[in-house]
Amino acid sequence: MNSRHKEFFDRVAEKWDETVQHDPNKLKAIFGYIGLEEGQRVLDVGTGTGILIPYIHRAVGAEGAIVAVDFSEKMLGIAREKYAWDNVKYIQDEVEKLRLDNEYDCIICYSVFPHFTDQEATIYRLASGLKKSGKLVICHSQSREAVNSLHQRAGEEVREDRLPTMDQLRQIMEKAGLSVGRQIDSEELFFILAVKES
Repeated sequence: MNSRHKEFFDRVAEKWDETVQHDPNKLKAIFGYIGLEEGQRVLDVGTGTGILIPYIHRAVGAEGAIVAVDFSEKMLGIAREKYAWDNVKYIQDEVEKLRLDNEYDCIICYSVFPHFTDQEATIYRLASGLKKSGKLVICHSQSREAVNSLHQRAGEEVREDRLPTMDQLRQIMEKAGLSVGRQIDSEELFFILAVKES
């Protein structure tokens, strides 16, 4: 991500929850596919205003841990106000700069992956943050075509941000040492899950 991304998301943060809709039924389906368990440690990459936090919290329970990271201070501030559970830690930073060391059971990139400048390097970095058998998930509650079309119209800062094809993501994940599992590339949903086997 770059400074233009930060400016864009800071600018739209206050009205984000009013203008951007996330279908609860699709989110429930996504979490069914992920299969989180109580007590797990989860990294929510690009948490924004905290869309996923209640879903993660419900799955991992009070004994689990959630780390929510976002580049936008204003987005993160809204998430922090909405969800102040003791087991949620908020970090304002670029995921590319986070120290990650085999500590997460699951890392989720929901509606954020197109905004990474070096997408291959980001996958390698996120893979390094997984425990053995940890899961990396990249997902959207829209189709790939809808995501890319939305970014083209959303503003100059994100106009060139693209979600890669499923094949491209699978190849990068495999090169990063991950084993690719469930893949959904439909008119309703984009979802790919990969597991760190060693």
